[in-house]
Amino acid sequence: MNYLVLPAYEPDYNLIKLVGKIHHRSNFYIIVIDDGSSAECQDIFARAEDFATVLHHPEQSRKRTSSENSL
Repeated sequence: MNYLVLPAYEPDYNLIKLVGKIHHRSNFYIIVIDDGSSAECQDIFARAEDFATVLHHPEQSRKRTSSENSL
């Protein structure tokens, strides 16, 4: 199984489009990491859960830390 890890901080609705397209066109297991985004972005992450597993960090961390935690 192949995995795709996408760290995201304060994403817009394009994240949902991206994750949806990847989900429909590939066999990747998609993991989106909320890297401490604000409450205003939580609806975006909730919608992304239709296509991916979403992990949440309580505060922003480095990209490497986010990727390591997904493993």
